[in-house]
Amino acid sequence: MKTSLHHIPVLVKETLFYLNVNPNHIYIDGTIGQGGHAKQILSSLSPTGKVIGIDRDSEAIEMCTKKFPITSSKVSLHHNSYHNLPEILLAEQITSVSGILLDLGLSSNQLEEKKESI
Repeated sequence: MKTSLHHIPVLVKETLFYLNVNPNHIYIDGTIGQGGHAKQILSSLSPTGKVIGIDRDSEAIEMCTKKFPITSSKVSLHHNSYHNLPEILLAEQITSVSGILLDLGLSSNQLEEKKESI
């Protein structure tokens, strides 16, 4: 079982700079994890902007469901892989996005889980 460590996202300023977030556009966080980067992107969006969060880890999706208002039209969460992005966008009826974030580093939660299971 994973511990509920508080994850601090790295390179947030740089990420937002290079995503060049437009308040009215749609962004993908293909490895949403605990939602640190997504939270920062969401804080820059207007009511018409949106973040689509994807993660293969069901616990990550569960954490983000608690973190982000379920009724918000600004965020949608998918327990899936970014490899299936075309299908996810089709289900969302979205034809284009303005940016995609993939944080492909190791998760401290996953490392702790591995250490506990040894």
